[in-house]
Amino acid sequence: MYTIRKAVPEDADGIAYVHHHSWMESYADIIDEAFLKTRTLERSQSIFHKNECRSYLVVEADGMVVGFAGYGKARDADLEGYGEIYALYVLKKYQKMGIGKKLILMAMAMLPEYDRYAVWVLTDNQNAIGFYQHLGFAFDGTTKEDVRPETVLKESRLIKIIKNK
Repeated sequence: MYTIRKAVPEDADGIAYVHHHSWMESYADIIDEAFLKTRTLERSQSIFHKNECRSYLVVEADGMVVGFAGYGKARDADLEGYGEIYALYVLKKYQKMGIGKKLILMAMAMLPEYDRYAVWVLTDNQNAIGFYQHLGFAFDGTTKEDVRPETVLKESRLIKIIKNK
């Protein structure tokens, strides 16, 4: 049994835990190990304490945060009128239970002014790409590279348009 609710600032440590561990679980075979070592729990805590968990949903199960989604207005200049799913992470133990799908649908519901949504995924993350495609998202051909000292993160954008919203 799990519960999804709007995040509050007190959820920062739980969200950071999920963020950090999801990176380690999901990206071990996708992202360079040297870069993954820079993704510490403390770094994740700093991120989520700064933003006070605004515009996030959390999933609670077994007395702890086990997943989260971030959402808001699309950040890309060419996506005027789009909402965006900024982040979606669920601990591996809680995947394949419908939690991710429920989080996406609830995040989109938190953005009622939009009928179009975007999400960025690592180009090599076939699990995430398949998940979003199953939910009706499709590649729009836009890619970007995030160049870091340790690696280059290649991302692809998927969009979803809801007709008759």
